Amino acid sequence: MTNIDDVVTGFGPWHYGIVAFVFLRGFPCAFFSMSPTFMVPSTVDHWCARPNSLGNWTAEQWRTYGIPKETEAEGALAPEHCMMHVVEEVDGSQVISNASTVECSSWEYDLEDGAHYLTNHFNLVCSRAWLRAASQSFYMAGGLLGCLVFSHISDWYGRKKALAFMIPVSWLSACIMPFSTSFLMYNIGRMAASFAMGGIWNASYTLSMLQQSVKIIVFVPYVLRR
Repeated sequence: MTNIDDVVTGFGPWHYGIVAFVFLRGFPCAFFSMSPTFMVPSTVDHWCARPNSLGNWTAEQWRTYGIPKETEAEGALAPEHCMMHVVEEVDGSQVISNASTVECSSWEYDLEDGAHYLTNHFNLVCSRAWLRAASQSFYMAGGLLGCLVFSHISDWYGRKKALAFMIPVSWLSACIMPFSTSFLMYNIGRMAASFAMGGIWNASYTLSMLQQSVKIIVFVPYVLRR
């Protein structure tokens, strides 16, 4: 009885194209997965924003007199990131009360390098800092769901048709993300992209494994995972 191993015995020109496609598709997938490290950093220095009544103060003046100090791990005092002293109006003058503090409702950021991040664009600091990790959780959930859904679609309709649908979905989702007006919109686009890419990875991996000979198939996982 003839089996697939008797038919597929070499590594020809058609194999090169498929393996090259599957190898190259890993780069955009990696970009999506690793982008939060650079787009949503936790190291952006921030402090409570100045009230409108103190808009003529410099940032240094405000941090010196309006922001309480906290002890850092090295033992040095530094301005807090999430609290500010209460600013009151007394006899028509603005007075800073050092005896009481309140949580920030808005923030200022140290962007001396001229860069802008999602961290400062959507205020992902203090009580909203958990959203940074939640975004990556949504991404991983989308990838898991994509693997489950598109594994069945690939078996039912073929991996070529599944890839023809999933690749445009990831492109469109990637186009939505830069124009997001809210962090929710950004996460919806990111989750949709990961949903498609989960299916792309699954279908590509299976396609590569099934069309190789026994001698070559052992090397495919190393190429795909790099």
